Amino acid sequence: MKIKGMRWWIVGLLFVAAVLNYVDRQTLSALAPTIQKDLNMSELDYANIVNIFLVAYTIAYLLSGRIADKIGTRKGMFVFVAWWSIANAFTAAANSITSLSAYRFALGLGEAGIWPAASKAVSEWFPKKERAFAIGLYTMGATIGATIAPYIVIPLATYNYASIPVLVSWLGQGTGWRLAFIITGVVGLVWLIPWLIFYRLPQKSKLITNAELQLISDDLAEETTVADKENT
Repeated sequence: MKIKGMRWWIVGLLFVAAVLNYVDRQTLSALAPTIQKDLNMSELDYANIVNIFLVAYTIAYLLSGRIADKIGTRKGMFVFVAWWSIANAFTAAANSITSLSAYRFALGLGEAGIWPAASKAVSEWFPKKERAFAIGLYTMGATIGATIAPYIVIPLATYNYASIPVLVSWLGQGTGWRLAFIITGVVGLVWLIPWLIFYRLPQKSKLITNAELQLISDDLAEETTVADKENT
């Protein structure tokens, strides 16, 4: 089976990943009042946890691009999304400021990787005349994710789960916010399925049409020729 415009399906997956990235990131801030109350967190404690995430995020920026270059875009993106999705889901187990800090640090280590890996994917799949547009499309997902996050996680957190005693018994105090972290994390893991199915280098993809492969190959050849001329 061949899929026309396969590169746009790829950027669609990157867009969804960016949405999930920011939904997971914003879950804590959207539910902060409830979590602060349940874990007896002060405003300073909350600020420190936010900064711990940012420290991890900064560190990961330095490393994630190198990782994507080393193991490839497909594996790299899989590792990053799986890592942050699991970290987000495990945040449901936080029972102290220390454990919440640890889970947010882990989240930061994973979330930064999407940006260098997504840029690498675009460079592999798009001719240079379309790359800026493709990057703009998936980057838009970050803003959309941040915008819709409260409308997703707050209803999950505030729902009355008394009618599901097994769930309340399992998750304990703060069932709602804990479930919000689990669900958003699991959705990220589900995203990995189409990513593994659809993403290959264009030259190795069985889904790309001959015309699209030719378009990408011709552009790559042109870039190589220009680079060779500049180096002579």
